[in-house]
Amino acid sequence: MTIPNMITIMRFVLVPGVVLAMLQARWDWAFAGFLIAGISDGVDGFI
Repeated sequence: MTIPNMITIMRFVLVPGVVLAMLQARWDWAFAGFLIAGISDGVDGFI
């Protein structure tokens, strides 16, 4: 498995956590997960 594929799978794993945090109005956790997903998307594009 390549590094970009692992990064993409990590983003897929983050989605339920971000959605759950938003449903529970835990905006700090939702923002943190969204930020990690965004940064990993940039890193994935760079690689």
